[in-house]
Amino acid sequence: SAGRLAGRGPGRDRRPGRRAPRRAVGSAGERRSARKRRPPLDRRRIAVEALRIIDDEGLDRLSMRRLGAELGVEGMAIYHHFHNKAELLDGVLELLLEEMEPPPAASGTPLERLRATFESTRAVAIRHPHAFLLLPTRRFGTDKALEYYERLLALFREVGLDAKLAARFFRLLAGYVTGAGLAEIGSRAQQPD
Repeated sequence: SAGRLAGRGPGRDRRPGRRAPRRAVGSAGERRSARKRRPPLDRRRIAVEALRIIDDEGLDRLSMRRLGAELGVEGMAIYHHFHNKAELLDGVLELLLEEMEPPPAASGTPLERLRATFESTRAVAIRHPHAFLLLPTRRFGTDKALEYYERLLALFREVGLDAKLAARFFRLLAGYVTGAGLAEIGSRAQQPD
């Protein structure tokens, strides 16, 4: 029996159904050191990296596994912060909304601030053409997205519109600017570099 097992040691058992034990790469100290150098994961860091992947390669190239690899973690680690890809895309959408935030009251009249907000929407289309598609296709259901809506509607009310007209003009202008942004993205995509 000992002769039959000769040459078999840890990781060499070739009996069916048996796996060789995994060996860690590097020492335990090296792994701890690598973890210390890597900034801790949080929702913002993950969403920023997801936005970078979308910007560089397109929305369809984003996966939890790919995102984890880019962040230096297993893809499953992302699920501690975002329950699914839809929630992750909501986090990316929130980053875009931050770039379109209405300016503070001290920066101009309500009409000037509205104009600046919609100009920043166009700028987001140019900076993030692949991610911009999230604006017209995702439901704004997160707290941050709803707060953005409320600030924008309040700005329409500051212009002098009642709640009903504020909602109507918001839909009108947001639809127009988003459509124009999509048209510009399409036009730019057809232009040679």
